Amino acid sequence: MSAAALVRRVVIEPVKQLVGARRWAPWRKRYQALRHGMADRAQNRRWCVPSPRILILSEPGERHAYGHFLDWLARERPWMRSQIYLDRIPCRMPRSISLLHAWVQDPVAERAPHIHARLVELEAECARRGARVVHPSEVLSNTKRDVLFERLAQANLRTPRAVLVDADFHAHRGRLPLPMLVRRRWGHGRGGGLRRLDTEAAFESWWADARTDPASWVASEYVDVRSPDGLYRKYRYFIAGSRGTPRHLIVSPNWEVRPQDRVRTQATREEELAFVTAPFPHHALFDAARVALGFEIAAFDFSYDANGVVVWEVNPYPDLSRPKREVGEYLAATVEKSYANLADFYAESSGCASTEP
Repeated sequence: MSAAALVRRVVIEPVKQLVGARRWAPWRKRYQALRHGMADRAQNRRWCVPSPRILILSEPGERHAYGHFLDWLARERPWMRSQIYLDRIPCRMPRSISLLHAWVQDPVAERAPHIHARLVELEAECARRGARVVHPSEVLSNTKRDVLFERLAQANLRTPRAVLVDADFHAHRGRLPLPMLVRRRWGHGRGGGLRRLDTEAAFESWWADARTDPASWVASEYVDVRSPDGLYRKYRYFIAGSRGTPRHLIVSPNWEVRPQDRVRTQATREEELAFVTAPFPHHALFDAARVALGFEIAAFDFSYDANGVVVWEVNPYPDLSRPKREVGEYLAATVEKSYANLADFYAESSGCASTEP
């Protein structure tokens, strides 16, 4: 058992049981905010940043989403890491800042109005100072699925047909046949509540819960992208500014493709390596879609069927961590390239590129 697991078992869990879940949650939140704030101050002292150019913000109780990227900068581009100041929302902005990027989960206005209000204030201060803001909080609302799919369609990218769920959805179903997909209007991963409804019984079971808050759901057609070998393939392409790099290809036996279900064979390894090392044929199209969404950083998740590309999601805060075990080893070069692209984007956007030795 690891030290962290031992502490959790011997200390944290008994205290949690003693005080109760209702009191534990705010205590934990305050503890995490204090701990993360202390870590940020230690990092800022370590890098001795008297006049930083880039301000990176996160929510008080959350880890920095791209701590692994900061570690990479410390090793590969220390001159640039020394230009980054870490802080939490709310905060005061150092006077030397030329670029602000809040590493927060989207969408902010809908998910956390109090965080959104603070960000709006900081963004207004940036406007007064002439500093640049990466992903103003308002553009993050473009990740709501109906908005996302509409803008992608306007950019000539194909998505599943999606309809908003209303109080009468049980009757009209948006003219979607079964199977259909239903998920929350916003949210990523399993938190988005993605479900495939194959039968009338499944629809009725879902509707029994969804009818209490139908506007929070979106339904879409199910597009079968199963390959002739019976497996499903989901690709990711990452863009920072105008630079793009293929990030990964996951082959899965399941229609909902997740990393933990990845098929690992020599053939799938070679297929993935071929994807991440070959020139990407859709860069211009995806880059135009990124601009249409108002994003400067974006990861496109997509598949292919007989009619071409089908885009499932565009994430302005994608997971950029290194995959685990042997997958991370053979994808090391593309992971490093994605970090380099992100670093180049920050350097050019903040005006600190000239500080490199």
